[in-house]
Amino acid sequence: MEYSSIDQEETKKRVSCKDEDKLLGDITELLSFHSEKDIQAMLKEFLQKAKRFAGVDLLCIYHARANNLGFTKLAAIEKEKAFPKSVNLEELNFQGRICLWRQGELPFTRLQNYAQETGMEYLLISRLTEGEGVLGLISAGGFKTGNLPLISKRLEVVSGLLASLLQRYILEMYLKNQNENLKNSLRKYDQVIQNTKDAVIIVDRNLKVMEINQTAENILGYTFKEIEKSPISDVLIGADGLMEAMEIALAGIETHEMGIVSLHRRDGQAFSAHIRAMPINNEKNKLQGILILISDENENEQNRIKVQHLEQRAALGSLASIFSHEVKNPINNIWLGVQLMQSWTEEDDRNYEPLNRMAGDCSRLKELTESILSYSRPVEPNWKPINMVNQLSTMLDRWRPRFERLHIESNPLFPDKPLTIKGDTRMLDQIFTNLINNAADAMEKTGGTLTIKIRRDDEYSEKPQVEIAVADTGPGMSDEWMDKVFQPFKTTKAKGTGLGLAITKNLVTILHGTIQVESFNVGCVFTVRFPLFMESNP
Repeated sequence: MEYSSIDQEETKKRVSCKDEDKLLGDITELLSFHSEKDIQAMLKEFLQKAKRFAGVDLLCIYHARANNLGFTKLAAIEKEKAFPKSVNLEELNFQGRICLWRQGELPFTRLQNYAQETGMEYLLISRLTEGEGVLGLISAGGFKTGNLPLISKRLEVVSGLLASLLQRYILEMYLKNQNENLKNSLRKYDQVIQNTKDAVIIVDRNLKVMEINQTAENILGYTFKEIEKSPISDVLIGADGLMEAMEIALAGIETHEMGIVSLHRRDGQAFSAHIRAMPINNEKNKLQGILILISDENENEQNRIKVQHLEQRAALGSLASIFSHEVKNPINNIWLGVQLMQSWTEEDDRNYEPLNRMAGDCSRLKELTESILSYSRPVEPNWKPINMVNQLSTMLDRWRPRFERLHIESNPLFPDKPLTIKGDTRMLDQIFTNLINNAADAMEKTGGTLTIKIRRDDEYSEKPQVEIAVADTGPGMSDEWMDKVFQPFKTTKAKGTGLGLAITKNLVTILHGTIQVESFNVGCVFTVRFPLFMESNP
């Protein structure tokens, strides 16, 4: 049974509002893990914190066996051996990110059988992935049915964090159990090394670079060919204590933590990183080289923001349910009643103006309610090829009456040839309606020019993109608002809901795109990019 089939109305709220601060504190602790401790101890501690964060009773981690024929239990918080020592690939036979089984349903896998036998009310299973590969599984269960959508969202957060930790475990196990020479051993684990989120640099006994992974190239800005056989001191520029760490690793110390240091990328940009150095020995315990792991500390901050966003969305989900059943219908009834009374009232009647204000208030409440529901509801796109030139040309035609009324000139800069993306017509319409409406509001008092430019961009990413820029000639925005523009309930408009741009960013992300904003002395530019769709694309 898939998570999407869960009836959210029957779920119970497991975590009270007063626990939110405590949970956020736990999340912060989860994100601040480093590998000063034994990896097994770290996994146990991680599970304890993850258990509290997710609001479950039982947790178990499985890692993929080398033969790719199943999974072996690595660590667990359980009662009476609630989870088997190993499971087969049948546990992966589900769509989506989360698989849900509930008591009373027919168990189809070994984990579900164990859950039924131990009296669990529910069992959730999530893949631990990196790239296209499956590193392992995490299984979570409980003896009381709680808020399963919220638990599922939090388990997704835990899965993402755990995947990175599991990669480190695999790397350390590789270092402890290698039986071949350095080159051959590294080749065996090349997929793990290349897919890990940490930058990996391998140097020989002379501290010359032998190998780096793709993450290291991305973080540092060098290609492997550029730095192959270069001294590590010429690559990790600005790393205080680097040579001391290398000497310690050469002396055979299993793992040396450099902690947080300041590094410089190839272009000179400084960034904070956490560095570990490990000696690489052959089967005779003779030193072959040093493995260096570099974690970009900015990623931890990004994860914290993602977690806060999930918490906010979960809270909005509960609020949306209340709005849908307790607020939306009464507001509609009041609004219809006010409109009816307006039709009976002459403009010179003393009651006309109060009724007009009431109608305006009801309209704003309706808009807020629909915005909250739109922002909180999960959305599944209806994917199909869409010509963005035609899509935006049609939209501009609908907006011309308002532009004329506000003295706004439209300036479409569209290519002659079609530029196609794979998307959802309804979602794209909402995205660009919000952006055009935002631009029109900025120029409402003074008039101005709205420019929409569509072009193919081959520079922004490795694959071709369709870039759509929406620019206005309004007053622009301050740096303070630039940082808040996509946050929910943040607005400079007196009558705005503060959800328009938050919804826009959410929809852009769902369609695998990106959005950014720039402000100038005159006007703002919102730039949206989507992958270019070509007939040969899968």
